[in-house]
Amino acid sequence: MRALRRIASSEALQLADTLGKVLRVPKAGGASITLSVSTGLPNHLALDASHVYWTDARRGLVLRVAKAGGEPEILARDQQSPGEIVRDADSVYWIDG
Repeated sequence: MRALRRIASSEALQLADTLGKVLRVPKAGGASITLSVSTGLPNHLALDASHVYWTDARRGLVLRVAKAGGEPEILARDQQSPGEIVRDADSVYWIDG
């Protein structure tokens, strides 16, 4: 069984599972879109108008990917145990430790 982390926006539900996937499911229905697949453990999620952000506790990373999909961008490396993540108008913040 794979556990899911989720966060909603006005148009979709963003999900992360323990198999390393970050997904986007339209609220109106339809197929899910895989935004990212990794060997890591997507942990916590945050959103802004154009990106999904997450922490990866297994690989010690903080990442983001466009809501439409694409190549994930690493925002921070070498984190001990990144956890909760939030986004405001200017910055991304997360707990590490």
